[in-house]
Amino acid sequence: MSEKRMLRPGSMLGRNRVESLVGSRQNAEVYRARHPDFKQDIALKVLNPNIPQNDAIIARFRQEAQAIVNLKHPNIIRMHEFDLSGGLYYQVMEFIEGSSLRDLISAHPTGVAREDLLRIFNQIASAIAYSHEQQVMHGNIKPDNVLLDANLRPVLTDFRVPCLSQFMQAQAGDNPAYLAPEQATQGTLDIPVDIYQLGILLYEMATGEVPFDAGNRTATINQHLSQPPRPPSELNVNLDPRIERVILKALNKKPADRYASAREMLGDIERQEATSLYETVSLNRKAAEEVRKRRSEIVRFEQSRADLPAFDDDVSGLALPDAAREIPLAVIIAGIIVLVAIIITVILLML
Repeated sequence: MSEKRMLRPGSMLGRNRVESLVGSRQNAEVYRARHPDFKQDIALKVLNPNIPQNDAIIARFRQEAQAIVNLKHPNIIRMHEFDLSGGLYYQVMEFIEGSSLRDLISAHPTGVAREDLLRIFNQIASAIAYSHEQQVMHGNIKPDNVLLDANLRPVLTDFRVPCLSQFMQAQAGDNPAYLAPEQATQGTLDIPVDIYQLGILLYEMATGEVPFDAGNRTATINQHLSQPPRPPSELNVNLDPRIERVILKALNKKPADRYASAREMLGDIERQEATSLYETVSLNRKAAEEVRKRRSEIVRFEQSRADLPAFDDDVSGLALPDAAREIPLAVIIAGIIVLVAIIITVILLML
């Protein structure tokens, strides 16, 4: 959107008073604003003013937007209102202080740490699974549309309103790196599209790169249509092969070959993680058993030593046999003299 269409601080849109511009994209601008019904700041997203506004589209917009407003999930941004005022479509939503998943990926260019990757992605996949169960598709899943609050809780934003989706895509507002093949060619917005985009998101979180990026829109879309993705393990050699299998299944060219649902994809990841945990526990159990075995051997050795008479440097307390105590000292000295004489004789004979 151009500078001429930007709302100014202090201007009103509906009941919302604009305070400052937060960010701008080709098809939308986001402002920090105040609403009389809320004590805290809200985010006001204003869509491209060139979007068609005939009665049929407006009626459909209100119906489809209400379905998004009705979504209640801890990892989906709280939508308060979708409306049309002054010739502008706009959205009112909670304002989240923090960063985005894009920032996190940029800070880890070779891939997000496994623990953070699984924790964040599983919450995003859970949010998408929930929205699908409410018959709401997203259609625009990418790191820029995942906010991270102060506790690094991922919050999914920017759900695509179906009746406006094709227009937004036609305006080249969608990054081609995140378009499913059928979305790029037919404008499709359905579950398989979201599954494909989840696959791209997980790929980028794991490697720091997207699987397809030819430098321009047309070439990138052609890669989505005909080129297999580079195995993510080539970019991140430490990537768990089980996670790689999940990614590659989600990125199948044919929708029927992907996961049937986000819930299935999430379940597969959780099973892979459970398997990994089981293997880790098994290895730890084997190590523990080996330690117990060695410890038992040490205990048996110590017990065997305990059965022997104790020795120390102080022999004064030793009870010698009576016969030993009765041997005269002179006899002992004579014996030592004889032994020394024998040794000297042997040495002389050897010379």
